[in-house]
Parts: sequence; structure tokens; C-alpha cells
Amino acid sequence: MLDSVGHIKEKLQILLQRENFSNAFIVSAPKGSGKSKTILEIVEKVLVSSDIRCSNLLWVKSEKEKILIAQIRGIYNFLGKTSYNKKPRIIVIDPADCLNAQSSNALLKILEDCNSNTYFILLTNNLNNLLRTVRSRCINFKLPVNQNKNSGLDDKMNQSLYITNGIAGSAKALIEESGLEFYQLILEVLDKFDKDVQILYKFLDKYFAKDMSENKWSVFTMVVEHILSKMSKFEFTNSSDIIPDESRVFKKLFTSLSEERKGMISMQIRELIYKCDTCSLSRYNVALLVFLKIRGI
Repeated sequence: MLDSVGHIKEKLQILLQRENFSNAFIVSAPKGSGKSKTILEIVEKVLVSSDIRCSNLLWVKSEKEKILIAQIRGIYNFLGKTSYNKKPRIIVIDPADCLNAQSSNALLKILEDCNSNTYFILLTNNLNNLLRTVRSRCINFKLPVNQNKNSGLDDKMNQSLYITNGIAGSAKALIEESGLEFYQLILEVLDKFDKDVQILYKFLDKYFAKDMSENKWSVFTMVVEHILSKMSKFEFTNSSDIIPDESRVFKKLFTSLSEERKGMISMQIRELIYKCDTCSLSRYNVALLVFLKIRGI
């Protein structure tokens, strides 16, 4: 069972004030879940005053969805300054998903050489986006989100919250981009293209041409992440009837897969999407491979 947000806040606050302990933490939660706000609240409690916060906090933010090696090297300047009132120095990487290979390796070097009383917090939308070597140096905290069906909301919002892991902002964006209808089409393709491959290529031609909007790609990756999440725990959860046909299609796709196989599929698909977003791979080809891998082909 996941810790509550309050419990995680309490544990992190304690750890950020303990010397001779791990100095690096990963806080993972889906995009739009409010993890930046949560961490800022923790940092403010640890550093007490705004003066100390200004001197002892470095918040490294992505620029155009990238965190470059120059930004990571800039951490050395921050570390070269004297700690104000001997309070902890805290560096937040937001989001660490935007680190490329060079900046990740530069950060790893800093983590290995860092002095005591200095702490790193890496915020991530997806833990698998980070290098394994970076993950191995950090204590991981996963912020829980609410996935319970709310009887006070209409079906569309409940379905969207279910797909987006309970994140209201993402759920609203999904509705605005006709994401529920898009998801139904994806389920139909997954269900039928083994018998009629043309249904897959017609879908790809319609939605993954060169002029496909950025928002539609975001919806696709959001939906794929939902499918992978459900696949990983398919045997341990009751089938959901929130999305029409989802349970039937998932049963067809995942029942015969071993845990090892499901883990491999998830890793390969997440790596494909990450490379597509960072290395400008063809979205058409990546989407095709995603469908094939989910289908076990």
C-alpha cells in the first residue's frame, strides 16, 4: 500500500535534515499531479525562512522540455557558496525526465562527489525515464493519486480521471482533445488488427501523419502509459467497467503474458516513446511499434 502524501512529506522533511544519510531522492508522480508544489512546501519547512530559501535552494527547471549539461554544471557554482546558517542546501531538478544522456551523466558525477548537508530532489513524471545509474543513487518516493470513481462527476470525467491516474488537469485536457473517443479507437485497433492489419494502418495514416498535432501525441502517450500500468498489475486487480470494452480487450491481450514478459514490453515501449520525444524519431513508426509490442508481435 502506498504511503499517504502527508506521510511522504513528513519522511522527506526528516531526511532532508539528517546528515550522513542518502543525499539524493526521486519523487515520482504523473504530470500535473502537483509534485512541484508538494516539494516546495517541504523545502520551505526545512529552510524555515525566505532568506535561507533564496540562498540554500537551487531549482533547476527545464528549458523547452530539456535540461542541458550547462544547467547541471551550473550546480557547481551553487555548491561553491557557503551554506546560510549551516542549513541544508537543496537542489531540485524539475522535471528530471528532461535530462539527456550528457546531463544525466554530469548529474551522476555531482551526486557521487557531493558533500554532506547537500540534498538533491529529482522530480519525475515516470521513473523509467531516468538512467538506471541515477535511479540507483536515489531513494524513491512515489506520490499517490486518487483513482476512485466519484459519483458526483459525469461519466466522461470519471473515465478521464481513470485514464489519467486521478489527475484533474490531465483529465480535462483529455476530454478537450476528444481523448476518450481516441482511446476507444486504440482499443478497437488492438482488438482487431491481428485479423485485419489494415485497421491498424488506417488508424496510423489518419492520426500519425506529419501534421499530427502535438496535443494528439500527448494524448496517445498518456493512453499508452495507462495501458502499460494496467498491464503490469492485470492479474492483481479486478477488471474495470469504467471504459467500455477495456476489460475484454485487456483479458485478450494480457492473460497469457508472464510478469517477465509484461515488464519487458513496458520497458521497451517507454524507451521508444522517450527516444521519440528526445531524438526526433518518426511518430508514425514509433506508434506502429507500440501497437505491435502491446499486441505481443
